[in-house]
Amino acid sequence: LQVALGAAQQLEAAGVRAGVLHLHTVKPLDHAAVLAQAGRVRALVTVEEHTTKGGLGSAVAEVLAEANLATPPRFKRLGLPDAFPDKYGSQASLMARYGLTPEGVAAEVRNLAQRSAEAARSTSSLIFESARSAEGGVGLNQAVMTHLEEIAATASRMSGLATHITEVFARET
Repeated sequence: LQVALGAAQQLEAAGVRAGVLHLHTVKPLDHAAVLAQAGRVRALVTVEEHTTKGGLGSAVAEVLAEANLATPPRFKRLGLPDAFPDKYGSQASLMARYGLTPEGVAAEVRNLAQRSAEAARSTSSLIFESARSAEGGVGLNQAVMTHLEEIAATASRMSGLATHITEVFARET
């Protein structure tokens, strides 16, 4: 909890709005609190002092996946890798080795938020381009309709002319 609170303070000091939702148990998991938080943010990061496999991050990922949110936040699990440790030491040294410090967590959150902002800009650009293409399509559609009307008018005149020729031919024979 202290690592997450320290990261949130660093992020706030850097102008990044951040909050901490303390989930003290994985089971039972407070689904409502997770979903309420997920609905307010573009990026969500879980921080745990053990492996990310089968822990808090996995449980939160399941809640997010099953909620089928219209605009789910970007999500990242921070914790120990799913591997046997090759170095030993204090808990603090192990956490520092894997970036589970206020600085490390803040850096991961900034990175995730930046990717989220880039994705939003990219999506906005795609929407703008699609709108321009649609406007071009509308103009093309209008031109096609004008040409089709001209063709229909010409065909009608040709039909009238054919009828007239048939009538003249019938009278003369």
